[in-house]
Amino acid sequence: MFATAQVAVDGKYVSGSYILSFLGIAPMNDPSLVVMIAIKNAKNTIQYGGVVVAPMVKEVLMDALTILNIPPQEGGIEKSKQFWFDLPNVVVKDYTGMNIKDLPKYEKYKFKIIGNGTKVITQIPEASEQIIEGGYVLIYT
Repeated sequence: MFATAQVAVDGKYVSGSYILSFLGIAPMNDPSLVVMIAIKNAKNTIQYGGVVVAPMVKEVLMDALTILNIPPQEGGIEKSKQFWFDLPNVVVKDYTGMNIKDLPKYEKYKFKIIGNGTKVITQIPEASEQIIEGGYVLIYT
């Protein structure tokens, strides 16, 4: 279950202030785990709980299932990719120390250069983290 709620203060909604949330259970055929995450005023992202928070809940559930040795559900149906948020994740490479002009042109993600330097000082997300295919890696010079 996911939700996006506008924040109210003194009985009035605050413009641009939201709580994004998602509740997930696993495994579906015999639930033994429940995870609920809520984020107030998420920055620099679309304001939908199902888009922003659901992937976080999935990661927590997947890790918990592994730690608790709960086997995969039998007879599941593979989910087809239908929406932009169903795009595959890609692993970010390490660009630290690289010259800006040497950044690859055809990665499965885009670069946003921040600063006026010629070398990469740091990057977000860091090397080996995953982002959605077509997303951005922030390169600080």
